[in-house]
Amino acid sequence: MPAALEFFYDFISPNAYLAWCRIRRIAARHEADLVLRPVLFAALLEQHGQVGPAEVAPKRDWMVRNCLRKAATLGVDLQAPHSHPFNPLAALRLALAAPGDQREAVTELLFTAAWARSRDISSVTALKLLLEESGHDAGLLEASVSPQIKQQLREATAAAIDIGVFGVPTVRADSELFFGFDDLPWLERYLQGDDPLDEESFASWREVSPSAWRARR
Repeated sequence: MPAALEFFYDFISPNAYLAWCRIRRIAARHEADLVLRPVLFAALLEQHGQVGPAEVAPKRDWMVRNCLRKAATLGVDLQAPHSHPFNPLAALRLALAAPGDQREAVTELLFTAAWARSRDISSVTALKLLLEESGHDAGLLEASVSPQIKQQLREATAAAIDIGVFGVPTVRADSELFFGFDDLPWLERYLQGDDPLDEESFASWREVSPSAWRARR
């Protein structure tokens, strides 16, 4: 049983919001600490030469329908965002600037504002209003725009890339990565000691090499 679950997220992702609505209960159920890791999704995409799902029109439409189905099944309030894609940097830096005992509350505030209340979270001005309305320490905002926090976010994202994180949401348990909301059931089976993965079969797949490459523009 891992002592901690690391939750890698970016507020830009509706699937990260849906996962956020479940991951705290999963961690509590398995008596694991939850470690919050805000990272910049765009940097993960750039690292691997990808575009986001919202940048591919048919995929965006599918994703919205898929997320709305999941939200309805879960009983989670999911509303159309203020804009999408949006710039999540200010919100990520604010979450990172929050001390450990406040990061969960700030993360909840930002996810809820973006995905349940259709609020703008892309600017310092918008975040200042949210903090004032919710009674959070406005001093967090000043800390979030410091060079130190900006560097910490770059380092946190680079560290995530180094361990194989390629998208959000991702949960790390021990050295295993579980990507996407739809991977949460597999995470639970892993935590229960019921992982169906055959490591020997997986090892043989790692020996497979490509015989063709798609040309990149």
